[in-house]
Amino acid sequence: MAATSVATKVYLLKRPRKVNGKTVHFHYLRWSGSGGRQFSESLGRFSRMTKTEAKKLRQAKEADLNSGAVPVDRGTSMTLGDFRPFYRQHRSRGDAPQTRRTSKRYAKLCDGTITDHDMVIRYLIQHFGESHRIDQIDELAAESWHTALAEGRLNGARADGWGDRKVSENTLRSKVRVVKAIFGWAKTYKIIRSNPFADFTGAGIATPPNPYVTIDDYRKLCGQATHPWVTLFSLCRLAGLRLDEAQKLPWSGSVEDMDGRVWTVGVDFDAKRISVCGKGGRYRQIPIVPELYTVLLRAFDEAPAGDDIRVCHPVRSSVQHAVERFCKAAGIRPWRKPVQSLRSSWENDLKNRGIPEATYLSWLGHSLEVSRRHYVAPTPSEFDLLTAE
Repeated sequence: MAATSVATKVYLLKRPRKVNGKTVHFHYLRWSGSGGRQFSESLGRFSRMTKTEAKKLRQAKEADLNSGAVPVDRGTSMTLGDFRPFYRQHRSRGDAPQTRRTSKRYAKLCDGTITDHDMVIRYLIQHFGESHRIDQIDELAAESWHTALAEGRLNGARADGWGDRKVSENTLRSKVRVVKAIFGWAKTYKIIRSNPFADFTGAGIATPPNPYVTIDDYRKLCGQATHPWVTLFSLCRLAGLRLDEAQKLPWSGSVEDMDGRVWTVGVDFDAKRISVCGKGGRYRQIPIVPELYTVLLRAFDEAPAGDDIRVCHPVRSSVQHAVERFCKAAGIRPWRKPVQSLRSSWENDLKNRGIPEATYLSWLGHSLEVSRRHYVAPTPSEFDLLTAE
């Protein structure tokens, strides 16, 4: 007869602890791992949770342990190869103990953020190997990974042909922020005992504001561009859409955000509004100015028949290369960060028109900090306003 595996049993306990000199009782979960080793997890104060809620969490934990969604031996046997799908699954659901639902470490992540985090885990696997245990990465190993990433020796984990290109300092720091968050989550989930990246610096370095693209240069650019490039450039310059938002924008449709709410998205010609569910699953509406209205109307007339047609047909080539090519044909100087510059130029125009800051930030879909650090800057017209005789 074939041997059957023994199911892991989880027990719900009530245990006292000293908190600020007072005895406070807590709900605990306890189970046995391999070799009889005991593991436990606190659910929080006894007074802040009903027994029914605690029992449901016990049942959920037991189901996770027996399905393999959670390792039975915490912090002792999880390899990077095992950790990668485990992390993706739990962060996409926002799993957390009942008492830690509001903690940012357990926050549910949107698909784009999970993809960014998964890329960093792939960098870790590229350096250490899939079979390397995550709890064996100490400060010295973390330093070697950081150096390899900075020198471009981990680009084999990428699928976009970076070769051995070195990453910029700000890109490196952004990866540090992500890996700190990943290991911080693993620590609070008790997969590891300490975060080896805790002392690494992830703060971004101040960079110059995005270049300002005048309306005249935008029109010259569009004069040399072909469809769907004109539509793409117009959505960025005259509505402030991000590249991903512009490329995925349907004429009409619906989308579900991170909280499960369903929003109508697309182009409403009657109301003269664009509705998108963009970065972080946040829904917003943007007005359609007359010049953009004309561009969209033409794109709509030229759109092929079909139920799932986007405003911009898929663009396969590099946006940077396309902008450089069209700028050269138009006789204007190309600018760095083409899409971000078009988007930030629209924000500066709204600022100059006297639109309240809270209003245009709502249309652009980013924070005040991002706006003031990267987007809003003095424009030529503001200099001319004071220097003109």
